[in-house]
Amino acid sequence: MPATADRGSLASYARFPPELDRDWLGRVCHLSRADLAVIRRRTDPVTQLGYATQLVTVRAIGTFQPDPAAVPEPVVAAVAHQLGIDDPGVLTGYRDMPVRWRHTAEIRDRYGYRDFSAQPGRFAFIAWLYRQAWADEVASSVLFRAAHRQLLARRILLPGHSVLVRLVATVRERATRRVHSRLARAAGPELRAQLDKLLLVPEGQRRSELDLLRRPPFTPTITGLVRALDRLERVRALGVGQLDLSGIPPARLVALARYADQAWVTQLADLGPERRIATLVAYTHLLAASARDDVTGIFDVVFGDLQRAATHRGQKRRAGELRDYDQAVAAVHAHMRSLLDALDDPPALEEVLAEFRTKRERIETNMGAVEALMRPPGDPFYERLVAAYPQIRRFLPRLIEAIELQAIDSAAPVLAAYHALGEWLAGKPRTTRRPAGEVPLEVVTPSWRPHVHDLQTGTVDRAAYTCCVLDQVRTRLRRRDIYAPGSARWGDPAPNCSPAANGPAGATRCARNWPSTLTRPPSLTSSPPAWMRRGGAPRPGMPPIPACESNTAAAATRSCSRLWTPRPNPLRWSPCVPR
Repeated sequence: MPATADRGSLASYARFPPELDRDWLGRVCHLSRADLAVIRRRTDPVTQLGYATQLVTVRAIGTFQPDPAAVPEPVVAAVAHQLGIDDPGVLTGYRDMPVRWRHTAEIRDRYGYRDFSAQPGRFAFIAWLYRQAWADEVASSVLFRAAHRQLLARRILLPGHSVLVRLVATVRERATRRVHSRLARAAGPELRAQLDKLLLVPEGQRRSELDLLRRPPFTPTITGLVRALDRLERVRALGVGQLDLSGIPPARLVALARYADQAWVTQLADLGPERRIATLVAYTHLLAASARDDVTGIFDVVFGDLQRAATHRGQKRRAGELRDYDQAVAAVHAHMRSLLDALDDPPALEEVLAEFRTKRERIETNMGAVEALMRPPGDPFYERLVAAYPQIRRFLPRLIEAIELQAIDSAAPVLAAYHALGEWLAGKPRTTRRPAGEVPLEVVTPSWRPHVHDLQTGTVDRAAYTCCVLDQVRTRLRRRDIYAPGSARWGDPAPNCSPAANGPAGATRCARNWPSTLTRPPSLTSSPPAWMRRGGAPRPGMPPIPACESNTAAAATRSCSRLWTPRPNPLRWSPCVPR
């Protein structure tokens, strides 16, 4: 690994900034009362100015200048002004005075500056540098700048820039080799053989297995969902997701996976054995989670499209039925009007009733048409969605088996119905109806109940129950009341609100932990109460607001919202997402 540092880092290393503004001079060149007391022990203005200049120099750039007179004039002028010396030019005589070497040693001893090779400071600095290189695969120039700042903070005198560049490169190379070694050791001989086969092109094909796995399904359709499930099964069949890689920094795994995603298969094949296996292990490990997220995302789009298509077909069919419905309503209305007009006239009433008896069959036909065609306001046309059950059946059993979901307390009935549906499809695949007591019905909403639960027979229709459960699962999944554990896109947005972090009350989401005694939430537009403006404790008797560490963490790492868009690869991260 080449030892390099960018020009900007080398230009600012052990040197004063090219432009010294007033703020910088006031911040760096300030001398405290203790500093002035030590400096004024020298009787000669030359030695006073020389001592103070060397003190300011080592604080500013981390090392002493070979020629104190080479310090920029604004720095010397700022120091001389604090000492009351009118002529800063007297510093030129300080260069030839042997006392400046004693001043250097005194400054080091008094203010705690140490040589770069002195122990234990060197060991502690190298350990810190190794932790930075181990935690993330950053560029050598970035690590060089971080090491430069750390040396200044630790009051370690800066070595030559080439010494620090070589040290950074050595530590970075050692950390990278350790990552590769641990990942390679985590994979057994059988897994290594399977990973190596991913780079081979099977006979009669034009792409390797790795290229096929790297291509996610682009079409958010039922066929695309089935292909996404096939891809997820192939990735999980490798067994990399079962490896315990908790000892490897996540940023390292992401960096290796990104390289495996962007590199050609021939480039991966040309890597060393250890680095090649480590790269493939990291990629396939993250690919399993990414493929699961792809399946969940496509399901969200597919079922939403099925709902919209069902509503569209229902509205289109409703538009065709309105003519017959209007005719039947008009006929019933005419009969009822004639009846109401004759209520107060007994002879006319007898004539109307006689007419009703003769036209009874026609009246019943019109009333039957009205009863068959009338629909409640805002009807979601669920029967059209239930008609799409054969299409849903293509992916539903595999989806339930492949995706592990968890839920908060309020969504637990929905998740229980989701699991019961999976058991129904797996245990009794040919049974289209079951008694109502054998399946949980808490998930069935009033609008779904006429389609799901037949009160006359006391049974539940499988197709309607499936659509009802999936409708609730999709709604709760989008709200993250139901989530996929460990998922980056569909996971729990409040992972710190757990019983381990916040006690037993952390089992539910922090947003739902608001005290139940508050019957009316405060208005967002009204000003806060006086005790809140003062920053004091809540009023006596008011329950405390539960704290959640994830609120500030989520605000610091919040990224742009993600809607479904066909992506070329799940491991091509967007720059708007923080690492």
